[in-house]
Amino acid sequence: MNDERDISPARLTAMREALAAHVASEPVRAHRTRRRRVIIGSVLSLVAVGGVAVAGLRVLAPAELADTSIAMCASEAKRNADGGFNGGEVAMSGPFNPGVRSDVLELCTRMWEEGTYEPDYDPLSLPPEVPFPVPPLTVCVAPNGTAVVVPSDAPEICTALQLAPVAATSSPR
Repeated sequence: MNDERDISPARLTAMREALAAHVASEPVRAHRTRRRRVIIGSVLSLVAVGGVAVAGLRVLAPAELADTSIAMCASEAKRNADGGFNGGEVAMSGPFNPGVRSDVLELCTRMWEEGTYEPDYDPLSLPPEVPFPVPPLTVCVAPNGTAVVVPSDAPEICTALQLAPVAATSSPR
């Protein structure tokens, strides 16, 4: 077995100096590595937040109704797993009512009053004598430019559903 007596004093001194130099430089290297990781993480976080902000501005920007021939009357203020809505589409104008452009809020209100969204709704029955209650309704714009009417009076509901609010110059009529 080797012990300190077998190692020359010069070699032993060199080993101690090398070990001392390594120990002395280790915290600096760890600090630099840690600092580099923090900087890289911060930059990546800023890029991610910036990307979300840009995407959010795109969604938040009011949009014009580009397609007024059809609208969606949603029965609840949430999206399905496929991105669609529960409810029904209504024809605003088209082959069955050429040239007629009805108010989307009026049509969706009528659907609520007639009980379209009630669990026992029968489309073949006559409208009820006493209309069903109508929740507050908000018009939003889908990415394809059609109106989506959701039951809510919250001003941020369009953004929450990844829809655009209706631009002030656009009319849901």
